[in-house]
Amino acid sequence: MVSSHFVRRGALALYREARLNHWSYLFVLPALAILGAFLLYPALYAFRMSFYDWQVLGQSEFVGMENYRRFFEMPNVRLAVQNTVYYTALNVPGTLFAALFVALLLNAEIRARAWFRVLFYLPVISSDVAVSLLWKWIYWAGARGLLNNLIGVFGLPPQDWLGDPKLAMPAIVLLTIWKGMGGNVLIFLAGLQSIPPELYEAATMDGAGLWARFRHVTWPLLRPVTLIVLLLLTISSLQVFTPVFVMTGGGPANHTLTIAFYIYNLAFGSGLYGFAAAVSYLLFAAILGITVIQRRYFGDVIY
Repeated sequence: MVSSHFVRRGALALYREARLNHWSYLFVLPALAILGAFLLYPALYAFRMSFYDWQVLGQSEFVGMENYRRFFEMPNVRLAVQNTVYYTALNVPGTLFAALFVALLLNAEIRARAWFRVLFYLPVISSDVAVSLLWKWIYWAGARGLLNNLIGVFGLPPQDWLGDPKLAMPAIVLLTIWKGMGGNVLIFLAGLQSIPPELYEAATMDGAGLWARFRHVTWPLLRPVTLIVLLLLTISSLQVFTPVFVMTGGGPANHTLTIAFYIYNLAFGSGLYGFAAAVSYLLFAAILGITVIQRRYFGDVIY
């Protein structure tokens, strides 16, 4: 009797709480509707497309797992995978260490520190297309390019930054490091400012220098933040598209062809919509696998 009485009271309390909060759920409904209409439904529809030889006009033929099976049989797929891995291997550590270095500088007591923080964050909120067009002009081949004019001051010959297979991908990586650094700087700044200053004072009293304080105090306590930044950078690097689309179009000789740009070419260049959807979900599976591995091996550190 006592237990059933408490169950009824608990149920009644939950019911009253739901009645009091029903207006808050109504306010969330428009956002959920937009999310479902423009994100969830297209994602499910694309998943269905991946099992068809999809035709925009005419009858689409069901092919089952054929689009997934012939992934590595398609031309330039392996090259696109290699280029994406190469880009990720350059962009992730480059952006991570650049953001950490800038965050350490901005965490120090300097004049106009707030202004510098805004300055470093401005590229993040700038249009990807506009920034890519700007850097394409900077990389312009010959004497007209800003970068070639700059290195010419030091007596170096002009380079075809976006036309040379060896330079094109590093040139794009340099852009994305500059473009994406600001958001990660803010993440590192939040981590740095959460470190108790008493730890630095104690380390200084023990005779620790600047490097020793960073190695034994800052870096270990920044490990959770670093792992989050590492994961976010990896996910965004695997999906790089806009700089490649605007600056090189996958060239020269497909040396900047990435998986995301390859999917675009499949759908809008070759009309292979079903196969493009299948490749998109293979990319999604790779990103999900990385996230699961991160949660499995570093979950205790981050969470």
